[in-house]
Amino acid sequence: MKRTEFKINEFFSLQLEGIKTFIYVNGKKFTPCKYVLFNILVDDIDQYVTINSIDEIMDNLDHLLEEYPDTITPEVEFWAHCSNLQAWVKYGYNTDLLDLSLSFSLLKELAHEGDLQAKRVFKDEIAKRLMRGDFNIIRYLIVDGYLEFLTYEEIISILSSENFNFSLAPPKRHFY
Repeated sequence: MKRTEFKINEFFSLQLEGIKTFIYVNGKKFTPCKYVLFNILVDDIDQYVTINSIDEIMDNLDHLLEEYPDTITPEVEFWAHCSNLQAWVKYGYNTDLLDLSLSFSLLKELAHEGDLQAKRVFKDEIAKRLMRGDFNIIRYLIVDGYLEFLTYEEIISILSSENFNFSLAPPKRHFY
């Protein structure tokens, strides 16, 4: 079986194994990459200026590439995943740049494995996402236990902040 590897940093890499891309953390298989959601053309970049996170885009897309996995080759998909994760690291593990569940689970694992930058930003990313007040994101963070990484005082500080922007808009996605 042909394997292609791309090292993101000293803590994690991606490997193309057959037709599937996997993320490895400290040499251990962590998770498969799911699919490439979409391709932003340079000419279309302006339409994404008001988007806060990839999760907002996911809520409004038709998931065309998910339904038609043969649209791009496994090699092209591998390099797209590499590019996305490399950008995620370059921009300080910003959880807005990846799918919510991937960004937080990977950030948590990297912090656990000793990545100092991941340790520094982990709680800040949880707080940042809570501050926005998006119902689906708050629900995800609660259900998946991410609030346990914050102290009671930190949670109270976030909820009482004038920047906390919670609204009970109807959920767009369901986490099962």
